[in-house]
Amino acid sequence: MSSVVILINNFNYQSFLDESVKSALAQTYKSKRVCVIDDGSTDRSLKVLKQLKLEHPELEIYEKENAGQLSTFNAGLAIIGESEWIFLLDADDVYPLDHVEQVLKRASEETSMILVDVQPFSGVLPLEKNPSQKCDEAIVINVPKSAHIT
Repeated sequence: MSSVVILINNFNYQSFLDESVKSALAQTYKSKRVCVIDDGSTDRSLKVLKQLKLEHPELEIYEKENAGQLSTFNAGLAIIGESEWIFLLDADDVYPLDHVEQVLKRASEETSMILVDVQPFSGVLPLEKNPSQKCDEAIVINVPKSAHIT
């Protein structure tokens, strides 16, 4: 069974953290670590995370000064260790219960990256109010030795 780290990046998403983190913890795939990297949140995010940690001691929480989303992913490099797969989850998104399992079923020895769609919180960011999420046609991404799953 492949080792997996689910990295959740957070900045001021206190309203979404509970559901997002629980969607990662509840995955049917058992060989996983769930790590939240907080990027210097100024809301109640850390209080929410500490409460989640009481309920789920396996949850790993890391704090850093605010420097943007990319810096959060870079901070994750020190956390992932020897994990074979890294899943990136924004704190305002959720995974279906079998997300990790289903993605890994599609991976092969040749797969180096898998791009997947996300399940956003319903009703929070309607497409009409967030035009950057709209896409008029499918985008084909050709990445050698990778799978593109949507």
